[in-house]
Amino acid sequence: MAQADPASGIRTLSKLSGIRDMLPTHLLILLLLLGTDVENPWVSKAVPIIEAGRADNASVEQRKKAMDAAWRADAWQAAAELAAAAVQSGESPLRGKAARALWRAGKFGEAEQLIDATDLAGADAPMLSSAITAALARGRTQDGLRLADRLEALENVSASDLMTVVGARFMRNRLDGLPRLIRKVETMANPKNGYPEIHIPEYLEGLAAYFESIGPAPVNRLDTPGTAPIEVARLVNLPMVEATINGHGPFRFILDTGGSIMVSIDSEVAEDIGLKTIVTGSVRGVSGKDSAGQALIDEFQIGSIRLSRVMSRVFEVRKAAAGSCDGIIGTGIFADARMKADLVALRLHVTPSSADPGVGDAMELRLIGDAKMIVPIRLSGRPATALLDSGADVAAISPATLAAVFPGKEFASMAAPMAGVGTGNQPTLSFAKGVDIEIGGRKYENFSGLGLDVLDHTLSPMLGMHIDALIGMPVFRDMKSFTVDFPRAKLWVDWAEKPESARKP
Repeated sequence: MAQADPASGIRTLSKLSGIRDMLPTHLLILLLLLGTDVENPWVSKAVPIIEAGRADNASVEQRKKAMDAAWRADAWQAAAELAAAAVQSGESPLRGKAARALWRAGKFGEAEQLIDATDLAGADAPMLSSAITAALARGRTQDGLRLADRLEALENVSASDLMTVVGARFMRNRLDGLPRLIRKVETMANPKNGYPEIHIPEYLEGLAAYFESIGPAPVNRLDTPGTAPIEVARLVNLPMVEATINGHGPFRFILDTGGSIMVSIDSEVAEDIGLKTIVTGSVRGVSGKDSAGQALIDEFQIGSIRLSRVMSRVFEVRKAAAGSCDGIIGTGIFADARMKADLVALRLHVTPSSADPGVGDAMELRLIGDAKMIVPIRLSGRPATALLDSGADVAAISPATLAAVFPGKEFASMAAPMAGVGTGNQPTLSFAKGVDIEIGGRKYENFSGLGLDVLDHTLSPMLGMHIDALIGMPVFRDMKSFTVDFPRAKLWVDWAEKPESARKP
């Protein structure tokens, strides 16, 4: 294992500085995604409905239909415009759809204000669904689960709304009865209904059979808190730890804050140690889609940290990670605990959740989807959202966001020289002028104008929130440590005193 070097610390974890210095010859993003190959029929037919709802003399019913059409077409920008008009006019029948649209557009603060100002006693399904998502993202677990029970009990609830209930129970380890609910959603879901139902079949693929097989006991259980050394994966400059699987190993795992609530294991490793695949399905990443198996690890040990009943995904991880590791630890497996990554001493700490503050400056955090870490930033002076992803060696911007920052500009683009999970898709990079990013009190000037189309086409629809920027190791290397309390949705960052890549405001 690598020895800690207090003099260099985090600087050993990445040699990249985004495109400020040069474009790397090969990019690695281990982000795990969901998507679909099904065409959304609402993309074309929503246009006239949206235009009718935008008219100055549009009725409330026309505005309601327009917001529904924009949602189904995943025309999130148009939906956000309609939502803003609905909020300004104070039209009560549209509040739920407005909250949903604002959240999808990445305006989570505005969505939460609308939700918090609404009496949820008689709320409709879109408002309840939005309130559940917002409660869980803010660490308000009991509120989210209570609202999920109410949403399930509504008459004529849609498949997409029931998916919110499935997600709430899945992410909070309420697995009793989950297979039945999953099968109900699978039966109800119809791609003809557009977004997000076109994503449901891939999202739920094999999950009902998986949970039926493993039983209702909680998964990803932290049995023994502890610590472990962090190593540097030299080929890809990402944080890595060693771990054993059911007593076998140790094996090398990338520590990935963008990597879901599962442990991903290379197929050869799984075969060598006899890890049984329970169901087969698929996995999707920035490079496309690949076949995968779902398994359950009885005991997973990282240093002195011990977990049991750990959900795992089996696929060709070594190929996806350019041979740099044997697996990927999605930090969402610590969903019931607090995790601190000390990037100077090179040490991982996993401890029980606590009301005590962590080390460093508190940062606003939302935990979205499969425990993705979303933070508010400012991007060239504009409020924006960012995904913190320690499994990426770049900082990248949404092309839609670049278009908004540089209106009327055309950007050069190219097929990305990229490694990552999946096959069959080659992401597109676009190149704009550098943007200024403010995150957690740090300002990076002319930081990255690198556009990555996956953020718009795959990541944001999957999370149900527009992500303006993917923040990888070029920013993590300026941290002495970061601490995440997952149950409380709290984040602290202890910044290096004189970061090389940060510029003073």
